[in-house]
Amino acid sequence: YVLPKTKLRALLLRAFEVKGPSLQQMLANASLKWISAFLTISQFRHVTESNLTGPQDLLKGCPTLLEEQGTSEKAMQIVSDRFSGIYAAKFPRSTHIIMYVHGGGFVSGSPEGVAGWLLQLIVELHARGILADVFCVRYNLAPEHPFPGGLRQVVAAYEELVSREGKPIILAGESAGSNLCLDLLRHLVDPHPEIPPVKGGNRGGRIVAACLTCPWVDLRNESESMHRNAKYDCLEKKVLDKWREAYLGGLQPNDNWTSPVDFPGDWRDILPPHVLLVAGGLELFLSDILRLADKIRKVLTSRQCSIFALLAASNTIFILGRADTRALIYALSL
Repeated sequence: YVLPKTKLRALLLRAFEVKGPSLQQMLANASLKWISAFLTISQFRHVTESNLTGPQDLLKGCPTLLEEQGTSEKAMQIVSDRFSGIYAAKFPRSTHIIMYVHGGGFVSGSPEGVAGWLLQLIVELHARGILADVFCVRYNLAPEHPFPGGLRQVVAAYEELVSREGKPIILAGESAGSNLCLDLLRHLVDPHPEIPPVKGGNRGGRIVAACLTCPWVDLRNESESMHRNAKYDCLEKKVLDKWREAYLGGLQPNDNWTSPVDFPGDWRDILPPHVLLVAGGLELFLSDILRLADKIRKVLTSRQCSIFALLAASNTIFILGRADTRALIYALSL
């Protein structure tokens, strides 16, 4: 069903010289769209998370990086009663630490699921002479753990990294992970009532940049691109609505914590010195991302806020690995 229908669509686009995703992108989109629409959340999680390889196993294919890292596999993990996570890379001479929050619609995803992309980032940065530790947070997923459960663990991970590391932090994430990144930035200044405040907030500017890829920032899912780009993206509005309800646990989708684009305060108070947004020109979230960008640009200069818009890309699958590398290189060069 998926293969012939997608091939026909790709053929028609080419025949009429309409600009759009490649056949490979369209097949991946159609496959993910099909399984996300017809599987339950637990089934979807099982299908997308089974047989994943961790970053340490992937690093074995990069002996130079593995040798330079010089850290035991046990030291690459942090496990506590508040949160857990893994270092995709940890170097003795690193200058920064990248705190990565994975996506997955709040209902799926894991550090192992982004290990391949993170390794690509590490290799690209290393090739440019940049050594940065990369830590990926593992947070509990909905519906078993609705909001603010994931945020509570992301906050705990930040506190732990601050207590362990004396390095500047670059906050990065994709999709739902970017949503949690924005909530963390807000919590440092304006604590969520159900989560203890962070002592000192972001005092000293420990978070120096935020790199947000395809951020899901408005859970109402009613923007113009949510409808215009429906045929291009790998997800559907009805699927996002289902995941949203699992995450909200009874909250309204216009809550300004879960939809951070509606943050009621001064963005100047919560943003780090540099923000980079990455969006696909054919993705569902595009209108909301541009709305967020407009708000950020009102308080940051053009040098402090940049956007990578990949016009032919439709979703996170094809943006990660291409734009994230450029985004983080940009942030580390500031």
